Amino acid sequence: MESIMLSKSTNKHRVLFITLVDISLIITTIILGYLFGGLLDLDNLAPHQSDISGSTIFFHNLTVSIAIIIFTSIIAYPVIIVNSFFLGLSLNIGIDIFGFLYVLNIMAYHVPIEILGWLLSLNIARKVLDLYKRRKKIQLKQVLKQTLYLAGVYLIAAYIERITFILFG
Repeated sequence: MESIMLSKSTNKHRVLFITLVDISLIITTIILGYLFGGLLDLDNLAPHQSDISGSTIFFHNLTVSIAIIIFTSIIAYPVIIVNSFFLGLSLNIGIDIFGFLYVLNIMAYHVPIEILGWLLSLNIARKVLDLYKRRKKIQLKQVLKQTLYLAGVYLIAAYIERITFILFG
């Protein structure tokens, strides 16, 4: 009985450690993208209004996440790194064009939720990789349930993003 409890405790610590590593990777890559944006000559850029619907944002994010899940964490990490880099680059460009407060208002509400979606995608992708390798007997039902949670997270993030753009222009 003690070994089962120790195993569950060790597994929770492992998941927490991997999640912290994932968060560190995302933050580091966002910072690198932001710094890279500072190296670019962006004097010719002008403000551009985009009118993207909440459903378009939702389906884009969900499609990328489902691809990440199907192709497992082997593909997930490069995709998350590219997304994080471009998020940092977008932050830099947005601040240069619109100013810090505007970008803070636009990003502060939905970006943390989207990053939560990225973390959930990575977690599900690792489970799917274990399914493919048959190392662990994870039920497909559990993966599908977590994917539905992921869809809910992206739905919330997409509509917050859309509302934010409507409110702040």
